Amino acid sequence: MRFLAAIAVSLASVFALTPLAVADDAPQTMVVIDGSGSMWGRLDADKRAKIDIVRELMQAKVAAAGSEMIGLTSYGHRRKSDCNDVEVISTPSTDHTVIMDALAKLNPRGKGPLAAALREAVSALGAALPASVIVVNDGVDNCRQDTCATADDIARTAPGVTIHMVSIGVDPGGHARLTCIAEATGGTFHNVQSSEELTTAIDAVTALALRTPDGATPGAAPAAQSSRKSPVESGLQAGVSLTDSGAPIDLAVHWRIFQSGGTTVLAESDGPSLTAHLDPGTYDVEAEYNHIRVKKPVTIAAGQGTNLTVPLNAGRLKIAVKDTNTVQPQPLRSYLLAIEPVIDGKPRADQSALLLHTSSASEVLPAGTYNVTMNDGPIRQSKSVTLTAGTETAVNFTSTTGRLELSAGLREDGGALDDVTFTISEDDPDSPDGRREIARSRAPTPTFTLPAGTYYVSAHSGDGEVRQRIAVGAGDVVKRALILPLVPVKISALIGGQLATDGQGIAYRVTELDGDRRELVRSVQSALSLSLLPGRYRVSAHLDAHHLKAAEEITVEAEKSLNVVLKFNAGEIKLKPGAGMGPGASDTYWEILDASGKPVWRTVAADAHALLVPGRYTVRAEWRDKHTEAAFEIRAGERKVVEVGQN
Repeated sequence: MRFLAAIAVSLASVFALTPLAVADDAPQTMVVIDGSGSMWGRLDADKRAKIDIVRELMQAKVAAAGSEMIGLTSYGHRRKSDCNDVEVISTPSTDHTVIMDALAKLNPRGKGPLAAALREAVSALGAALPASVIVVNDGVDNCRQDTCATADDIARTAPGVTIHMVSIGVDPGGHARLTCIAEATGGTFHNVQSSEELTTAIDAVTALALRTPDGATPGAAPAAQSSRKSPVESGLQAGVSLTDSGAPIDLAVHWRIFQSGGTTVLAESDGPSLTAHLDPGTYDVEAEYNHIRVKKPVTIAAGQGTNLTVPLNAGRLKIAVKDTNTVQPQPLRSYLLAIEPVIDGKPRADQSALLLHTSSASEVLPAGTYNVTMNDGPIRQSKSVTLTAGTETAVNFTSTTGRLELSAGLREDGGALDDVTFTISEDDPDSPDGRREIARSRAPTPTFTLPAGTYYVSAHSGDGEVRQRIAVGAGDVVKRALILPLVPVKISALIGGQLATDGQGIAYRVTELDGDRRELVRSVQSALSLSLLPGRYRVSAHLDAHHLKAAEEITVEAEKSLNVVLKFNAGEIKLKPGAGMGPGASDTYWEILDASGKPVWRTVAADAHALLVPGRYTVRAEWRDKHTEAAFEIRAGERKVVEVGQN
């Protein structure tokens, strides 16, 4: 069988939208350009930056659009590391001057808040629907937002908006987070690898989004049961259905065409339908979606178009998580949904689980039994469901958790803190202190998903800690800023009028005198630099080797730094064996007694130094069979040598 020199495979789909505006209204198109820093990267086969190629292509499309209503949104183009950097540069208008100027000046530099950009772009379209959004990007949302959940929300609240995705060089691992946007809103998805593919994709999406030359508006579907085009002459038009007798459905299918009985791929494409111009003959057409792969033979006759429907032998599983807070709607939440195929109650070895981060899902899966699990923070709910081919099965969960969003600052009016440790505890009668820590985070603004209940929240920064008791209800989003008005406090010590040094073995302790009188700091550094909350404290220093202590009670006031100097009222003596001790008396045992005869210091060191509070003392020296003693007196700040056993 002789084949044509080239086999052209193209995506062909028409999406039916429900118009919400007057029929005479001009359709609107919002173009969303990725302004994140990665857009300066170059395509493998091209020497130019991605943003430069996109800029050139979109300027040409806008210039040729005539009086079309076009707007422009970008994200990540103004500030680095800012997940709020989304700008609607121009709302849809027939005056394209602002768009042309903005495209020329677009300078990618920041992060990629794609989900936020989608929400802002759709909001800017207003109520004049149907409308289209064209997104040109090179990666998934990297601001911890769920684009699939965002797309589901847009499809629910703005059903007349279609989103077309043109993604540049996105890794396969990120496809699901982008294809779901097009699937939810009835748009198309293109993942391109070269400037040629990028040009073709932008041609395709602008042809769908903008009015055709005869003035037809996008979204006006032909009055036919199927969304697929009529058969092409001498070619193939293919689609998929759940069963042999089922109606065609739109899925992001991966198509392959083989010669009948062969293994060499003649052509392949991605999309809900397949259009192929083929030589007359017999072929195998394969449709692959998720874990489904079905191959069906087809015969192409000369001069005739052929329709083919490939049955997937599958059903549709719809999952929804209901929020128990129905009084006040909360922002979109995402849950980890796991769909695991099982057989006889055990996971199937030939199929892996499907993981989704969303609040609702609609998945086409092979007929069979599945365990569906919803992970909502620490709460896990599971249900078993049997999916029958050609049917739709619903699995619903109810969330019993709330969210606690925390931050910390120096003041009510600002002064945010970055170096903070947040901890969440709950009552636990089996714990020694009656509480058990259940979560911890060092993020500047952490979010905790918690079962409904009351929690003890603490924020620790520097040497200060604040605590609050916070109640979280099911479905609630509780936002709380904890204030730590930390004050710089420096602590040092004078020993005999001289600043303490590390070698002297000083130890500090700082204890709060308010509240539960906890010990906050213990350190053996010679000087401390602390950050304390306003309040009363006891600061003490110990020289345990010399039985010396110094302490002071201090009051820390807001926004007033404090310098605390503890003074040891002591003198220093050096003990020296006299001539009467004989030669080799350097390893003498020394003992000092106070005026009451109580030992206060001992050593066998050759270089015997002692720090003593002012007063009268007796020193005893023992070396071999020699015993001697001497009395001496020391004053504060005095330094003296005491020689023992002179005769």
